[in-house]
Amino acid sequence: MTTMNAVAEAVREAAVVAARAVDRLGVRNQNENEHGEDSGNDENNLGHLERPMSLATFLKVKPPKFKGTVVATDVDNWFRAIERSLRAQHVPEGQHVEFATYMLEGEAEHWWQGIQRLLQQEEGDIPWNTFKDEFYKKYFPRAARDAKEMELMQLKQGNTTVAEYAHKFDDLCRFSKICQGNPADFEEWKCLKFEGGLREDLMSSVVPLEIRDFAELVNTCKLVEECAKKVIASKASRQGFPPRNYNSYNWQPQRTNFKTPGVPQ
Repeated sequence: MTTMNAVAEAVREAAVVAARAVDRLGVRNQNENEHGEDSGNDENNLGHLERPMSLATFLKVKPPKFKGTVVATDVDNWFRAIERSLRAQHVPEGQHVEFATYMLEGEAEHWWQGIQRLLQQEEGDIPWNTFKDEFYKKYFPRAARDAKEMELMQLKQGNTTVAEYAHKFDDLCRFSKICQGNPADFEEWKCLKFEGGLREDLMSSVVPLEIRDFAELVNTCKLVEECAKKVIASKASRQGFPPRNYNSYNWQPQRTNFKTPGVPQ
């Protein structure tokens, strides 16, 4: 009986040792896939993403070129586009400045050659944030950004359509200090500001709805605008007059002249 118990104990110990060996083997294989061999999964193979990339590989996505401009929106559009290209190709951060500045041409290229010499004397390798600060300082200075902020605060719909007004409003919002960070934090402000710039006829129809989702607010304004156009066109057709332009329509009441000819008023 004692012998059988000893045999059973030995079998259990052997099973425990074998299980531990299997666990150690699995951990080692996982570590090799993450840090050594290419497993084919870019999300887990972080070391692969940090390897230097050739310029020819980056140019395959056809990143945009920049020659210099005084149009603030074009400056911002280029920088956002070049950042998307860098992310799309998983370019290592240490090569961001090298690849982005390769796309500079003409006046912009000459500017960078001068500023690059100054920055390398002070910092050695130029960080991406340093390039971004210098780029915006040159082509989109603080005075221009403040002007965009003021333009947004004074923006009105006027005689434009809702679609045109919303496009201009969104274009200016991206430069506003208020509209930075988490969109949920300034969504209500955008709606209130947008409503305040609408024409009075649209404002009176939309404001009571208290819409605080910007996309929904813009779509509602478009629907109200289309309905108003159809009503005006329908009335004009019944009266035999050609349809008027809704955006230039005079909504003020017309004054009637009750003066009788030959009789003092």
